[in-house]
Amino acid sequence: MVIDDGINKEERKELIRLPNNEYFLVSRVVLPGTSNDWETMIFPSNSEGKVTDWLEEYVNNGYESIIDSVVKFAGNRGYELSDVEGDLA
Repeated sequence: MVIDDGINKEERKELIRLPNNEYFLVSRVVLPGTSNDWETMIFPSNSEGKVTDWLEEYVNNGYESIIDSVVKFAGNRGYELSDVEGDLA
């Protein structure tokens, strides 16, 4: 589920679910005060996309596609992209 809060199309928040029924919010934004400094972070969340712990589980500075971030994050947990549920198109 893509969470739309009025941000531009390149900035995204995406809810994903792993096979163990854990939910995470993937957030990719342009850092405030910059025009081209990207950051992607993944946080634990509930099934509605509300962050439950602000200690990030994954972070990447610089532009990275949502799919690339999720592949790395899932791989670190022993999963493949095909194991992850979410609208990652």
